[in-house]
Amino acid sequence: MNPIDSATDGSSAVINTSDDDQRVESITRFFNFIGRGRPLVELRTLYPCRALSGFFDNFELAAAHVVAAGDEANIYFGLNPIDTGSSILFKRLNDLLPGKTAADEHIVARRLLLIDVDPVRPVDTCSTTTEKKSAAAITAQVVKYLRSTGWPEPILIDSGNGLHLLYAIDLPADDGGLVARVLRALDRQFSTTAAKIDVTVANPARICRAPFTWNRKGEHTEDRPHRLSKVIRYPSQFVPVPSACLEMISQEGASPPQVVPAGPLIKTKQIAQTTDAVLEQARARLHSLPIAVDGQNGSKACFHAACLLVVDFGFSVEQALPLLKEWGDRCQPAWSEKELRHKLQDAAKKAEANPDEVGKLVALKQAKRKTVVEQLLELAENRCQFWHDRENKEPFVTIDMPNKVSNGKLSTRGRWHQRHLPVKSTEFADAIRAAYYAATKRTPSGPQMRTFIDTVGAKARIDGTAETTYLRVARRGKKVYLDLGGPNWKSVRITTDGWKIMRRAKPKLRRAGRTQSLPRPKPGGSITLLQQLLNLDSLSDLQLLVGWLVTVLGGRGPFPILVLSGEQGSAKSTATELIRGLVDPIKAGLGSIPKEERDLMIAAQNSFVVSFDNVSYVDANQSDSLCRLATGAGYGTRKLYTDGEEFLIQVCRGIMLNGIGEYLYQADALDRSVIVSLPVIDDANRRTAEEVRSEYRRARPYLLGLLLEGVAMALKNYSRTKPNASHRMADFERWAAASMPAFGWTEQEFFDAYAANIRRANAVAIGDNPVVDAIESLLAQYGGTWPKAGQVVGSKGLLAELEYLAADPNIKTKQNWPKTPQGLGKSLRRLAPALRRCGIVVTIDDRDGGGKRLTRITIEEVRTKTAVSDESVPKVEA
Repeated sequence: MNPIDSATDGSSAVINTSDDDQRVESITRFFNFIGRGRPLVELRTLYPCRALSGFFDNFELAAAHVVAAGDEANIYFGLNPIDTGSSILFKRLNDLLPGKTAADEHIVARRLLLIDVDPVRPVDTCSTTTEKKSAAAITAQVVKYLRSTGWPEPILIDSGNGLHLLYAIDLPADDGGLVARVLRALDRQFSTTAAKIDVTVANPARICRAPFTWNRKGEHTEDRPHRLSKVIRYPSQFVPVPSACLEMISQEGASPPQVVPAGPLIKTKQIAQTTDAVLEQARARLHSLPIAVDGQNGSKACFHAACLLVVDFGFSVEQALPLLKEWGDRCQPAWSEKELRHKLQDAAKKAEANPDEVGKLVALKQAKRKTVVEQLLELAENRCQFWHDRENKEPFVTIDMPNKVSNGKLSTRGRWHQRHLPVKSTEFADAIRAAYYAATKRTPSGPQMRTFIDTVGAKARIDGTAETTYLRVARRGKKVYLDLGGPNWKSVRITTDGWKIMRRAKPKLRRAGRTQSLPRPKPGGSITLLQQLLNLDSLSDLQLLVGWLVTVLGGRGPFPILVLSGEQGSAKSTATELIRGLVDPIKAGLGSIPKEERDLMIAAQNSFVVSFDNVSYVDANQSDSLCRLATGAGYGTRKLYTDGEEFLIQVCRGIMLNGIGEYLYQADALDRSVIVSLPVIDDANRRTAEEVRSEYRRARPYLLGLLLEGVAMALKNYSRTKPNASHRMADFERWAAASMPAFGWTEQEFFDAYAANIRRANAVAIGDNPVVDAIESLLAQYGGTWPKAGQVVGSKGLLAELEYLAADPNIKTKQNWPKTPQGLGKSLRRLAPALRRCGIVVTIDDRDGGGKRLTRITIEEVRTKTAVSDESVPKVEA
């Protein structure tokens, strides 16, 4: 296939650009190829509402910045070398920041000739395949013709919408108009009504779209898709076009037309064509202007915007109208097309009569002194994206932050990363305050910062997009993202094919103040490392623990409650710390269970796993709170004590408890638990805490890598994994079992281990419960069914009966004995599943009897006390 034809066949780039590292490598190769000894390359990243630029003497770092800029940016590079002594390089070396870009006077030589072939199409749209083929046809003719006249081979680039030819040249910056004449000659010879050669790219400071970046013009549609630019072919030798060949081609041209330079405040006449780069530059400049507000000199503001397009960029009224319409739609009220056309016509007339005066008006408008709050907002808009949480409307920003500097040197793998911060966070305020100080050597006052924060919050809630916010782990379909918690905000993406470390994750992964970093995961781990560190002697306990870890790392609940139990000397607190360090390490992670559910939910907002140390007893209210947290039920409270507005906290978290012996008795919590017993460590095998932590630090990256392989395996196997029986935590059971092959176990082994866990939890729930003992005595007294036929007894009557039959005269003082009829009803509902598995069916029927609520309770023994499945007997009616 002709390499030019490959630009229109729908194929991807010759070099695979789906991987960030490969994109950095490909872009670095391109910059090195065109470098030919040039000391610097200029980069410009144009976003919809902001523009950043910088100058790079490290081409790999420049490539990393291109990739880090994100797919939403249009990215360009300067064709020709820049004066290294120029003041525009001040504080802009190897960095992307707002500021001046290179102009013609900064260029020291011409090293590249750009022949830009674009199809004729509507303004600000991507080309169709048919339109692009017309550009490819002209490009093939141009290359063939120039080759026949002695020109060397060019770099052939698919720009996304058309084709670029980059020829090496060796000319002074002031070439006497030679490049312009060459382009005009080629335009006259090859341009058609379907595709044209751009003659406006002849100035020394011209920029060109960077290859391996997205070309996004207008809306992405099936007919006019956004495409990735790419290098189609490099020449075997990249040598300059002989001057004689350039002169020969230029003889076809007429007098050179005026072109659009790249610098600010361009003074030109109207032009017939515009390049993508000029359109993006004009859009960015236009969006930096304040909007027109009725009653606040709105008409003048609109006129200044029109002058910017007509005077600075030399657009005709028709060329400028679509751009000005974008700006006009944001004004208050929006301007009609007729009004905007009138403003553009006025600007064109006045510019023709006195262009210098009109240009001065625009410059003065832009240079008008801004308030401190306006300057802070400008800094934020240049570095941030505003958005809000989809659930609770909390405002957030995504802010560009420099990577951590190591040993005084910048990382060569990309210096910028993104952080997702609450608008009211100290970190966001500090970042903007630091940026303001760096720019002005002043600090904003407290009231100014408060006004700024309030304004950004309003913009994020009103104008920002609604996004789902995640903490530590985000799961989207068959992709899971894990925040590693490091200073440069790297994450791990897990798919059915495995895991990979990413510079930035697509989901909005926020962090809490207590978040600590996970190690960089490594492949090749063995699960026996975890077994040895925790001194586990039961394979089923190890399988249950691994299943819990993989489920939490999978990011989607409900999550089971991990219950660690053991005697004194079984290193329960150390085990909890080590386990947590594999999923969600935080500062000061261990504490006691809060008495108030509100405190528990607030703590859960700041960590993905909540852990509690040395638990001696979990009361009924705490058990209910833990169950709601494990399953993701919401908790409603007022924002402030003075507010009447309810604030919903809805989170689903992994939970860890540790304590001596059996401390969790509530049947509903036990039903949602994974119980792991830690054996006592004898003196011969006891190690110091430092020895254990040292071994853990070495093993931790490999253990995390292995657990991530387990998540990938679960993603792959989940849909075909079917449990043998239906249990309460069926999603957990299915997910954990699906991951087992990654650790060398079978799915059935986990099903067996979990079934044994359920039996154990059931035994704990009923084994030492005084209510169960009293019910057994009650059934023995009544021959297996209570109450007698025809009797109707509620909670009050049952409580009195049970207290009478209780063997212990001090039964009312027992910690888990219900003190009221209502307490007994709650206790029976919690115990019902465990009792049902033992053959005791409790039916609670709440009915309205003539306007009065009546509770009828019946208890029946359906078989001997052996295991009974939940499906074999009637459910509790509640």
